[in-house]
Amino acid sequence: MSAVTDIACEKCGGSLYLDRESAMEVASRGFRGGRVFCVAGCTSVWLMRPSPPMAVPPPDGRAKYERRVCTVSCRVCERHYQTRGTKPGRCKACRTEARRTRDRRRSARDGAHVGAGVDGSA
Repeated sequence: MSAVTDIACEKCGGSLYLDRESAMEVASRGFRGGRVFCVAGCTSVWLMRPSPPMAVPPPDGRAKYERRVCTVSCRVCERHYQTRGTKPGRCKACRTEARRTRDRRRSARDGAHVGAGVDGSA
């Protein structure tokens, strides 16, 4: 079994063929190519190139196994939202609001101890 290539033999000008068994052997080692030979027998060359890297889906950064998307309700506003986690929590809007409130309390607390105002005056 062989396949015809679009390359002509350099010596006799005849058509070159690719040995499919050698192509499968080369592919099993992670390369592309195989043994190319002429009908007249004047050329027999091994051509091998590295295979392009396989496309792998990017990991979600959590674990080696795939996590399903679950729909849960928020603890605060009880709206439904999607998550990949296992524990229900707050939706994105409630999380950002809680973070703003926490940051405001922290800045007010830290500003009172330092003694500096918002504009930097004492």
